[in-house]
Amino acid sequence: MGWREEQRRVAHPNGMAVGASFRGVPFRTTDSDTGVGRRNEVHEYPMRDLPYADDLGRRAREFQVNGYVVGENYLQERDALIEALEAYGPGELIHPKYGMLNVVVLGRVSIRESHTEGGIARFAITFAEAGENTFPQAATSTQDGVFDAADVLGAASVDRFASLVDVAGAAALASDLIGRVNSSLDSLQRMAGLNGLVDIAGDIVRGASSIAGRLSTLIRTPETLALQLQGLYQQLGQAIKRPKSAIADLRAEYGSHDPAPWTAPVGSASPPQGATSARRVANAAAMEEFTRTQVIATQARILTDAIEAKEVSTAQDARDQADVVLEEIDHELEAYDPPAKMAAALIALRVAIVRDVAQQADRLQQRATYTTQAILPALLIAQRVYQDGSRADELVTRNRVRNPLFVPAGDLEVLR
Repeated sequence: MGWREEQRRVAHPNGMAVGASFRGVPFRTTDSDTGVGRRNEVHEYPMRDLPYADDLGRRAREFQVNGYVVGENYLQERDALIEALEAYGPGELIHPKYGMLNVVVLGRVSIRESHTEGGIARFAITFAEAGENTFPQAATSTQDGVFDAADVLGAASVDRFASLVDVAGAAALASDLIGRVNSSLDSLQRMAGLNGLVDIAGDIVRGASSIAGRLSTLIRTPETLALQLQGLYQQLGQAIKRPKSAIADLRAEYGSHDPAPWTAPVGSASPPQGATSARRVANAAAMEEFTRTQVIATQARILTDAIEAKEVSTAQDARDQADVVLEEIDHELEAYDPPAKMAAALIALRVAIVRDVAQQADRLQQRATYTTQAILPALLIAQRVYQDGSRADELVTRNRVRNPLFVPAGDLEVLR
């Protein structure tokens, strides 16, 4: 087939002999210029006569197209083509010589109109092939999504606490709230000790002591108090050295769902009555809600850290640990019917955890069963299962084997 037949074969359907279009907008074309080549970097070294050419691949093909729109409606056609050229992303170019190409507009487009040539607008356009984004490819961090959602929940918790707490004009109210905050501070300090945070435990204790020493003032500004308490929870979550056990420790310290109720010590101010008593109940509920939601946010941070660090060794373990946190979120939503802002933050955190576990679990090992027919040493079983005898201790620990030299016959839990 000759070039004329080939040109007519790809001509624009509107009948123009040498027609072209971009994003479906037609225009006539007069001539074009194609740029091809390789991306070679030539290195010339001191005291060496021979250079070295580093071939970095094919250059993106460029197409310099000169075209025009003409006729009674050229202004409308010009504007339509300008709109197509300024649109975001790649578009389809139909050209009599190049055929159909996926291209982007490269740089500046020149548009020439003359008073001596009425009814015509000439375009000088440079296109480049669009190609594909095969490497590198950006990916959204699901772990960052959990941290962000936990921060949003923490902020909503602070706002909610600040809006509910009121100790003005009643010493008994202040005394009651101080006791509840001190109870929360004691729990935070115990958590620091439970998780062996040698480096940071002192900071948490000092921070808690600082808050305790200023409570009589801080309770007058609930938002400041809540922010300082939140800082301790965040500090605890970031410093956890054993993330997997920390979630269990949090549940043990604060209860399966609710923090332990605080009881006023003997000899404290007499319980308030009437309207003041109602404020006391509201303050207590605000403190408990604040503690629950801060613990949930802390658990979420600990969980995603544990999966990222592969302390949670299997995908099933990751899902099991996530279920614990998701159960806490579901209970908070169902049992306490939080206001819209708090509920939205809890739901967003739930979605972020599910997405994070689903993505990160793919790179974790899966639990499997390996059956032995006789008593064998753990070293031999590890060699058979993993082709690595050094993993015998892992096998013994996972299956609670008493003597690594005599592993009983039967089913063993292994990782694949």
